[in-house]
Amino acid sequence: MERETERTLAAHAIELGRRADPAVLPELIVLLDTPSSEVRRLVASAIGKLAGLADAGAAVAALTRTLRDRHPQVRQYAVKALKAYGTASESALADLRDIAANETVVMDTLDYKIGMLIKQQMYQHAGKRLISLYPRDKPNLDAILSEKLLRIRPTDSASAPSTSGVGVATRSKPDNLTQKGTQT
Repeated sequence: MERETERTLAAHAIELGRRADPAVLPELIVLLDTPSSEVRRLVASAIGKLAGLADAGAAVAALTRTLRDRHPQVRQYAVKALKAYGTASESALADLRDIAANETVVMDTLDYKIGMLIKQQMYQHAGKRLISLYPRDKPNLDAILSEKLLRIRPTDSASAPSTSGVGVATRSKPDNLTQKGTQT
């Protein structure tokens, strides 16, 4: 797929997700068949944003199919989207259990690193920064977060660093990534 076509489809998927219009679900389902993993990832996210609005059966069926995607980030976003559908996702439980029991997301793959670079660029374009924190950081969270924020936006010692516009990515395990965005 040409890069310009991929960018156009990716932007379209983002726009469809932002509309929160259940009528776009069929179009999003069609976009799940695009050759671009980046577009499929964004489409899975957009379908998740339609939870509670769109036909849950059709959305869950499409997302369940996406759980078998060859790209880990597409699967990851499909899992997150299915979570948004709650009990309507019951038909996907067998696949979700299989993923939980057998799948190891390798954080050092080229696809993962490229995906994180793209995510970082999107955050930067929106005026945000991505900060990684690990469970072992929790006891010293304030100090670690303050230190990382100071590296991004130095402030004088009299004022506390602001977390506005910062997306925080936490790793629940070294091989699982969850996204938490904070905006104030």
